[in-house]
Amino acid sequence: MTSFENIPESCDVVVIGGGPAGSHVSTLLAQRGFDVVLLEKARHPCPMVGESLIPHFWKFMDMSGVTSKVKEAGFLSKAGGIMVWNGRIHQFSFRTFGYDRPALHVERDEFDHILLKHSASCGCAMSGRVRDPDQHRTVVARTDDLVSGVRLL
Repeated sequence: MTSFENIPESCDVVVIGGGPAGSHVSTLLAQRGFDVVLLEKARHPCPMVGESLIPHFWKFMDMSGVTSKVKEAGFLSKAGGIMVWNGRIHQFSFRTFGYDRPALHVERDEFDHILLKHSASCGCAMSGRVRDPDQHRTVVARTDDLVSGVRLL
């Protein structure tokens, strides 16, 4: 996942953590012309538990331009759900709440990897784990084979 050759010595924004939120904000900032370095400690794809995303998440996929890549992954779609309330089983459709797209059950390793690759394709530089942030506005990223310093402007 990580490409170390293109890590700049300085940048506008450092994002720590490459989960869905970190990848998303990195993508949006890079698309708007900011120099972004995303620091993620894990090598991707990495094993993670799957999870369900309610249909509202499509808004954010559209916003960052990754919708087609998420659709191509073929995750299990869900039109609604079931809940137990006061001993009764209730079924519901997401359409009842105004959604015209399905919820998805995603495998987080694959989903996160898609978002990280998309962020990189939008110009976000990526590096390994954060070790030594200091008061001099420098973040040092360290992996087994590389130490990279990024100075914040």
